[in-house]
Amino acid sequence: MPERVDAVGEALRAWHRAGRTDRAVLVLRGVRTVVARHVVAGLLRMCRIGGLAQPVVRVDVTLPVLDVATGTVVRVVGLQAGRAGTVLEVDAVPRSLGAPLVVHGSRAAAAPPVDVMLSHRGRLVGARVAGGPLRAGVELAARGWTPGGRPVFVRGYPPARSA
Repeated sequence: MPERVDAVGEALRAWHRAGRTDRAVLVLRGVRTVVARHVVAGLLRMCRIGGLAQPVVRVDVTLPVLDVATGTVVRVVGLQAGRAGTVLEVDAVPRSLGAPLVVHGSRAAAAPPVDVMLSHRGRLVGARVAGGPLRAGVELAARGWTPGGRPVFVRGYPPARSA
C-alpha cells in the first residue's frame, strides 16, 4: 500500500517539477473501495505537506459494484392505493426483500412497517416498508444500505446495467 502511494506521489512531484499548473488526473482502476480510500487519503495528505496541487481523482466503478448500488436503492415512480392494498410502481425491484425497505430521508415519526406490492414492468413482488409517507418520488433503501453511503449508495443512477 505505501509503495503505491509513494509511486503516485513521485509522479505528482515530477508533474510539479515540470512546471505544469493544471491538476493531474488520477484514475484508479480495478481497486477495491478500501484500497482506493487509503490511496486517496495518502495522496491528499502528501499534497498538503508538499504543497502540491491536488489531483482530480476518478475511481472506475465496476459493474458488480454498480449492480449492488442500483439494486439497493429504488425510487417510487407512482402509487396506487385500493381496497386490496397499496401498489408502488418502482424503477427497479431491490434484490434483497428479507428486511423491511426504509423510506430514505423520511422525517416522519417512526410508523410500523406496512405491507405493499412493488410493481416493475408488470412484475408484482410483496414487500414491507418502514417509515413514510409513501408517495411518488421517494427512495426506498433495501437491506445492505446504511446511512452515509456504506457500503454503496448511488443516488439518481439509472437501475439498468450499462457497458
